[in-house]
Amino acid sequence: GLHSVHLCGGLRRLRGLGQLRHLQLGWESADALVSEEAGEELMELLEAGLASGSSQPHGQQKTFQLESLALFGLSRVGNLRLLLETLPLLPLTSLDLSHNVVGQALLEPSMMTVLESCHLTKLNLTGSNLNLPAVLNSAAPTLQELRLGGCRAPLGPQGSELLQRFLGSLEDLQVLELGNLGQMQPWLRRPLLKLLRSCAPLLRHLQAKLPANLLEVGLGGMFATGTMDRTTLARLEWLELE
Repeated sequence: GLHSVHLCGGLRRLRGLGQLRHLQLGWESADALVSEEAGEELMELLEAGLASGSSQPHGQQKTFQLESLALFGLSRVGNLRLLLETLPLLPLTSLDLSHNVVGQALLEPSMMTVLESCHLTKLNLTGSNLNLPAVLNSAAPTLQELRLGGCRAPLGPQGSELLQRFLGSLEDLQVLELGNLGQMQPWLRRPLLKLLRSCAPLLRHLQAKLPANLLEVGLGGMFATGTMDRTTLARLEWLELE
């Protein structure tokens, strides 16, 4: 992984990459990006990206505008909150904060702003330490890919109405990974059933631990009859159930 001192030099070089749209850093490299040592370089990089959204003099190369950001395996906060608060000002459509162990209360307000303001089509919170009802509590009709498997924070009925409203807004999902959410949380089964019914025609990828009766009703009866309703699951390419 990159250390902060090496990443600072890398961030300075990124400002000149006018075609950069996707940035992926994991574990030590992700921690280095949000570290206090790299803070000044990170802010200059973000400001350069924001400036590229405005009109540029003729012939001047635009700096990057991130569309996809992946910071997985985070273990420190550093400047992460400041980074998240800047994301709504970028044309971001994909966010991956999987496998982070950062404290919930420090990130949840910023995450809420990101989800409310960004037109995300992909969101990966696999193995995260976030309290899902506190983060996923507003409509997200643009999401096409949602990965929530292995989330660390325990779920309870508190805040369930907000999470149900979020799930109810997902009508265009093509990729859905739930892990054991539906199996371990009985109060989530009804909204998950509704979700499966609404997005089944578009689903290409489904991974989950779900009760058999929920699968039977939610996926067109394919588990009861042994056949697949082609009109209900016409696009399904990947199915992983336990």
